[in-house]
Amino acid sequence: MSGFTNTLLDNESSLVTTFHTPFGRYRWLRLPYGVSSGPEEYQGRQQEALGTLKGVCNIADDILIYGCGETHEQAEKDHVENLYHFLVRMREVKMNPAKWVFKTKNVMFMGFQLSPDGGSQSPSMVEAITEMPKPPDQQSSQCYLGSFLAIFCPRVSELVKPLRDLTHKDVPFKWTDAHDKAFADSKNLIAHALVLCYFNPLLPVTLQVDASAAGVGAALLQDNQPVAFYSDTPRATEKHMQLLRKNVLQNA
Repeated sequence: MSGFTNTLLDNESSLVTTFHTPFGRYRWLRLPYGVSSGPEEYQGRQQEALGTLKGVCNIADDILIYGCGETHEQAEKDHVENLYHFLVRMREVKMNPAKWVFKTKNVMFMGFQLSPDGGSQSPSMVEAITEMPKPPDQQSSQCYLGSFLAIFCPRVSELVKPLRDLTHKDVPFKWTDAHDKAFADSKNLIAHALVLCYFNPLLPVTLQVDASAAGVGAALLQDNQPVAFYSDTPRATEKHMQLLRKNVLQNA
């Protein structure tokens, strides 16, 4: 059973979901897919149910139970305790056992691969992007330029600027050698992206920023290891800013 269909609707909400068929009118008794407020309602209820549990992180219908400790044995013990309290809290809730993964050091969570070394991109997502054909139109270019993996890739906004320019309104879609290079370079950057360290609130943070005429960039570091990257290209109102002002803007 899916997370949505675990959520019962009250009578008033159920009536709103009524739909017509050749066989009569029907309405949903449980939360269906496709309702615009459905994900928000589901996330709120799940957070209300699990938010007080130690070592439990939930986003949408993905739930991660983790353990912490100075040694592997301590972390494993903490994980077992957290898992026990989670299962007690979830009693009488129907879950899909085929989606469970127990006591693993490597797990996929919300499209990211988590391991003892840090967080990295999903291999399947990287493969899908690197094998993506050349965009034939503006809409396809916009799909390619999604920034979901941008935190792994320094300077990616600067690299894809020629592609982003093609998506602007009233700009003819004319593919050139410059776009071929931007497309290939950005794919290569994604394919060889770094593994990011987990943020540790107990460690000091270093923020490195840089700005040029081509764009602005930043790196969040702990112990000289990258935690996240950020980059952007200047907007029309920012193109003529002095570099000092761009650096100030980047820190904002």
